[in-house]
Amino acid sequence: MAYGVLYVLDSATDRDTRIRIAYDLYKGEMEDVDLPFNNPFSYTTLLGYNYKAKMLFSWDKGNLLTYPVRESGMDTGPPGSDYEDHGHSSS
Repeated sequence: MAYGVLYVLDSATDRDTRIRIAYDLYKGEMEDVDLPFNNPFSYTTLLGYNYKAKMLFSWDKGNLLTYPVRESGMDTGPPGSDYEDHGHSSS
């Protein structure tokens, strides 16, 4: 989980699937999303977003994968915040 947001996939084992829900645990709000997602090794056990790197990270059958994210008018944080990394780094 990154920044208190839980992401829900249609399937963790289908090669081509979709991210369907983003649930903010701090606000108690759920957002329906419909984003394509690829599981190249067909066994995703973790999916998280790193705000500073602007990337999704996944753990897929023992492989750490990164996915660049292009923002399209998304609210990525509170106004004026820089969202600290909280240990979710690419290194």
